[in-house]
Parts: sequence; C-alpha cells; structure tokens
Amino acid sequence: MDEDSGLRLIGCPQCAAPAEVVSEGRLGSTGGPVELVRVRCLERHWFLMPEDQLPVPDQGSSSDALTSPRPRATSSRPPGPSGAQSSA
Repeated sequence: MDEDSGLRLIGCPQCAAPAEVVSEGRLGSTGGPVELVRVRCLERHWFLMPEDQLPVPDQGSSSDALTSPRPRATSSRPPGPSGAQSSA
C-alpha cells in the first residue's frame, strides 16, 4: 500500500498487470463477516473476491502462486451504461 495516497496495488490474478484493490465492505456469512474487495487491472480485468484470497506479493519463489486456486473473472470489462458495445 502506498502510505501517502492510500492506493493499494497488487499484480492482477489473471495477467499480472498492476491492479488496484478497493474495499467493498463486509458480507455476512455463517463463518462470520467476510471482507470483500474489488480488484481492477490495467487490462480491464476485474474481480470481486474475499480479501483473504488476494494473491500475495511475489517474494522470490512463486511456487505457491502456481498451486493456489485462481479467482474467476466476473467479466473482461464492466458493463457500460446501456450494456451495448460500440462498433467503432
């Protein structure tokens, strides 16, 4: 996390591009409240996931990153206001 701006960056779980982590609040569950975060990368991938499933920063060995489950992208791009894509 950048102490000055409060910006929290990680590598995108799908493509490893820089991605911003934004808190989305808590969701109740039978195991207690779960902190949710939204992850958005420069390549327009985005994920809504529990904070405890965020990828850990690479610290030399990436063997854990290869064996841990990857979150599934909810969409390659958030829907637009009308849901239609331009054909330009």
